[in-house]
Formats: sequence, C-alpha cells, structure tokens
Amino acid sequence: MPDKMKEIRVELEELISVGNKLKSAILNAPTPYNHSNENNVSPDENKIQKLIDTELYFRYNYQKWYAKSKAVVKHVLPDHLSD
Repeated sequence: MPDKMKEIRVELEELISVGNKLKSAILNAPTPYNHSNENNVSPDENKIQKLIDTELYFRYNYQKWYAKSKAVVKHVLPDHLSD
C-alpha cells in the first residue's frame, strides 16, 4: 500500500506542476495589439503568432492534463468525479 500512496503523490505533484504551467501560459499570453500610439492601435504580427502558439500549447496540454486529472480523481475521490 505505501507504494500505491507514493505513486499517487508523484502523480498529484506532476498534475499540479503541469496545471501551474498551463495557468502561467494563459496568464502571460500576449495581447495581439500594439498600444504604443493610442490613435493607431494595430495588430502586432509577432504577438499574434505568439498568442496562437500559446493557445495551441494550452489546448493540447490541457486535454492531456484533464484526462489524467479525471483518472486520479476517479481513483482517489470517486464520489467527487462529477464536481
């Protein structure tokens, strides 16, 4: 049983780490507009590409993270799976 608890602890730590990276990616996503001149707000191509890359990173990794998280919750707290 102690080995199973260690496995669960390692899995939870990994899920927390990946979750924090996902949160950071979204919170630090660039805005696609250049506001250096308020009268001339134009899209910045580099920022737009970076925003697209961030969104793609988030979508791909969130799905993997969510599936793993759901499996852990199902195993550890089965009564809370619908939460």
